[in-house]
Amino acid sequence: MINALLAQAARDGASDLHIEPFETHSVVRYRVDGTLRGMVQPRRALHAALVSRIKIMAHLDIAEKRLPQDGRIAIRVGGRPLDIRVMPAACSCSGAAWPTTPWRPSPG
Repeated sequence: MINALLAQAARDGASDLHIEPFETHSVVRYRVDGTLRGMVQPRRALHAALVSRIKIMAHLDIAEKRLPQDGRIAIRVGGRPLDIRVMPAACSCSGAAWPTTPWRPSPG
């Protein structure tokens, strides 16, 4: 699911991706031209798994929830390499946002 979300965000020219928890569901949105657009609303029970998967892909500590972390994910979308910066937000609500580098090919 995460790979598909990242690929869709890249194709649509997103600058960042947000995964936010609510009482009964999570909301996955991405920002294009300054406007947040909804992608999907998975069940709340999947929130921790989504956040953990992104942290694993970025080689971050999945157990760390209070301190900020910074990592990177390298993926290919449409045959083009993309370098995505991952910065899970540390907050009491377990919300997470991942500002990314512009969706440009990685050097090399």
